[in-house]
Amino acid sequence: MQGETESRVLDFAKNSNGAVEACVAKPGIIDAPGRTGLVMSALGAVGRAIISLPILDVSEIAATLLQQAINGIEKETLLNDDLVRIGQKELAAEKVGQ
Repeated sequence: MQGETESRVLDFAKNSNGAVEACVAKPGIIDAPGRTGLVMSALGAVGRAIISLPILDVSEIAATLLQQAINGIEKETLLNDDLVRIGQKELAAEKVGQ
């Protein structure tokens, strides 16, 4: 179902004659310090330790998605590494601009 939805969204954008841009974000575990309960934090830690799930901070994914919406989409599918790279760059630029 997930792959089908992604395909439909991307196809819709392709067939829109440039009226719609679409992007699929595929994050690993999104860490939101202070916003997750003890059980979810423990499950996330186990997932990262056992099966090496990638992690990114909620601020990184938020910065990435805003940057992509404002400045245009870099590529159709943003994987966890892309989300971290773009998000950290945006957050660093924000700190410099303050």
